[in-house]
Amino acid sequence: MSRHIVLISLFTLIVSADGLAQSSTQHPTIGELRKQLEEMRSQIATMQNRLAELEAVEPSAATPSAPHPVLSPPGLPQAPAR
Repeated sequence: MSRHIVLISLFTLIVSADGLAQSSTQHPTIGELRKQLEEMRSQIATMQNRLAELEAVEPSAATPSAPHPVLSPPGLPQAPAR
């Protein structure tokens, strides 16, 4: 019976020590995640500003005037021109 008590006590001690070790190592991870989140927010803001700039450009300047022809792979029949 005393052997079981010793084993349970050791197991409890080891588990509680692991729990304390994990909580102390989580703080740098949370800080790093917050830093990455701020960087991503900054990148999103930059991309939103760039998108707004591109949308503000005249459509004729953003798109070519003549459409590019679509080439069919060799061996396929060509569609008639309209």
